[in-house]
Amino acid sequence: MTADERVNILLVDDQPAKLLSYEAVLGELGENLIRANSAREALEKLLRTEVAVILIDVVMPDLDGFELATMIRGHPRFEQTAIIFVSAVHMTDLDRLRGYEVGAVDYVPVPVVPELLRAKVRVFAELYRKTRQLERLNQELERRVAERTAELEASTAQLLQSEQRRSLALAAGRMGSWEWDLRAGEQSWDEGQHRIFGVLPGSFVPTDEAVLRLVHPDDRNRFRDLAVGAAKSGSAYDAEFRIMRPDGQQRWCVIGAAPTVDPGGQAPRVSGVTLDITERKQTETALRESEERLRIAQETSGIGIWDWDTVRQRIIWIGDVYRNWGLDQGTAEPPEAIFARVVHPEDQDRIWSAIQAALRGEATYQAEFRIVQPDGSIRWLAARGEVIRDVNGQPVRMIGTDTDVTDRRRAAEVLAAANAELERRVEERTREREAALAQVHEMQKMESLGKLTGGVAHDFNNLLMVVLGNLSLLRKRLPQDPRLLRLLDGAVQGAERGATLTKRMLAFARRQELKPETVHLARLVEDGMAELLRRSLGPLVSVSTDCLDDLPAIRVDPNQLELALLNLAVNARDAMPLGGQLSITGRYVEDGTGAPAQLAEGRYVCITVSDSGTGMDEATLKRATEPFFTTKGIGKGTGLGLSMVHGLAAQSGGAMRISSRVGLGTTVELWLPVADQAMAALALPPPGEAGSAAVPPTGRPCRVLVVDDDPLIATGTVAMLEDLGHTALEALSAARALEILESGTPVDLVVTDHAMPGKTGIELAREIEAKWPGLPVLLATGYADLPDGEATMLPRLNKPYRQEELAAQINRVLERERTSNVVSLDAAKRA
Repeated sequence: MTADERVNILLVDDQPAKLLSYEAVLGELGENLIRANSAREALEKLLRTEVAVILIDVVMPDLDGFELATMIRGHPRFEQTAIIFVSAVHMTDLDRLRGYEVGAVDYVPVPVVPELLRAKVRVFAELYRKTRQLERLNQELERRVAERTAELEASTAQLLQSEQRRSLALAAGRMGSWEWDLRAGEQSWDEGQHRIFGVLPGSFVPTDEAVLRLVHPDDRNRFRDLAVGAAKSGSAYDAEFRIMRPDGQQRWCVIGAAPTVDPGGQAPRVSGVTLDITERKQTETALRESEERLRIAQETSGIGIWDWDTVRQRIIWIGDVYRNWGLDQGTAEPPEAIFARVVHPEDQDRIWSAIQAALRGEATYQAEFRIVQPDGSIRWLAARGEVIRDVNGQPVRMIGTDTDVTDRRRAAEVLAAANAELERRVEERTREREAALAQVHEMQKMESLGKLTGGVAHDFNNLLMVVLGNLSLLRKRLPQDPRLLRLLDGAVQGAERGATLTKRMLAFARRQELKPETVHLARLVEDGMAELLRRSLGPLVSVSTDCLDDLPAIRVDPNQLELALLNLAVNARDAMPLGGQLSITGRYVEDGTGAPAQLAEGRYVCITVSDSGTGMDEATLKRATEPFFTTKGIGKGTGLGLSMVHGLAAQSGGAMRISSRVGLGTTVELWLPVADQAMAALALPPPGEAGSAAVPPTGRPCRVLVVDDDPLIATGTVAMLEDLGHTALEALSAARALEILESGTPVDLVVTDHAMPGKTGIELAREIEAKWPGLPVLLATGYADLPDGEATMLPRLNKPYRQEELAAQINRVLERERTSNVVSLDAAKRA
């Protein structure tokens, strides 16, 4: 089987649709796909066809996949055929063990991953193809060895025939005689000599120069020196040389010559004969080339030939591979001694029994065994032998071959190890995939909860806006009754606590509005928060701050960071009912040492808040950052403190990590990015300017268009504006606001909500900028998840807001407009 031949793959399934899907997936392999709709049909096709791989559905009528695999493995012809189970139902470990026991090599779950199924089938198809190729290669090598042996015997016969033909060379014209007159420098040739040199007797004159020109250039000097030397010494000589005929044909010749010595001891002439040995030379060359090819074939394929004379107990080794295996071809060592020395001890009894059975005629000799080389290494040989018997049927010789199959054996072992490794990796990847799916599920759950939390915070801010706005207006209209004011203050405090709760919810959802600045941690903690923390935590808690002075500046919202540290400190206090130690430390990290895995590369400051409290067990620690999860009593905690800290760190480009052990306290790490040097320089105020703040100018009455789809919020905002002395117009949609503006009604300022049906506040602001350039727009929203770009250029007012915050923001906007500092959205974008 060549590498281009296709192998057969049997697909067994009782559902035609699944068979079609398997054909579509495996069609890219280019192999022959055979379908069977039942176990009976599969067995029939197996008996008629050579199959490389079998895909079997586990659940089938009549016979299921396990029973079919058992029947297939029971047939000797299919003991090595690869079987892959395909199952659409959940398979337990017991089911898989049962499948492997009946002969399956792999499982593929449904739905099938096309690339995985193709890869597995391709591996076993290639293994089948390579196995068949190796078997055919062994057969071909055996055939070639037999052919080469026959060629050697034929060449030997040809040599014998050549010797016989040489005796007939004179009659056949392949020998010529000549005489060389050394004094005259002339030669006389007979007809045979002319025929050998390929020249005509009548036209060629055999002078010294003419004859030398016919001798091969590489042999001319040697040819001349032999003749001159023989003339001087008076002794006969013979030699082989080449001639170049006038027609360009090269011939090999051998000459035998003897000088004729006169009474004076001189040799005036040399007489001799020339024999054309070209055919013998060609035969010898062909024989050498054939022997070389046979030697190369034996060496490259690891095949050696042996001939065992069972009568004289002598073995002839043919091939240099035996020398590599530690067998000396020239040593007359008894076969039994060689066998005991070379064959692996564990294989000797089995192989010697097989040899004796072959000599007795009970079976052919064919076996694989190990040999031990002189250096102690192990090789695998595949041996085949034929017994030659005399006329009485007694064994006289045994001839065979040894083939080195170590690489094949090792490849099989490597393949088995690869299969085991593949199974291990598949199991490992399956576990990783399950873990990843669980993590994705958790992330999706948290993301969904974050979206829900952000939406709830938006609606809650709108409600708080109505409550706080009306309470602020109600305070101005109530008599100065302390009891009423106390009740009013309680309502305001409750609304403010609700606003704080929404901020925490938005922090968890990572949708709070952050105002990052360049912050020096030492100033924030030691100069600003240390005393507040000590007063808030009480005398039983000792607060220490260390390693903060030499840290680089960080980029974070300082107010939110203060709130986060305060949350962590309060949690630590609650975990230390009898008092304890609270420490706030920091360290600079630029190489990622000890950083959380999800943190991007960069420079960070790690703020560590540690307490000596009761700590948390593993289950509590795992849920610590979940929203609304708290271990405090009812009414003592919202469960959003750690969620807010986690959201702040993530939204600021950092991360939070908690470690805790029961009885050993809790440590919270806040990883926040380091500000670049330019921002850090801006964070240091010039001398004399620190703490200075501009007081907003006193407002003037103006006409304000209030746009909000919630009638309660719109009415409350209009009431607060009118109470401030402004004239307010109300619009419950962006479309209604545009109608008012297009009617020509004079408007000095537009206060609009963002999240409105039909058209958002940003879209309304963009249209106002296009039609009424210079008309300021104040964006009021209870939801911080706004698009980047234009939303950051508009003045903002976060819900819920008090009347004084509304007044201050209106004054800033109108003052900017009055001093021509208002920049259009399009201009800001172009800048």
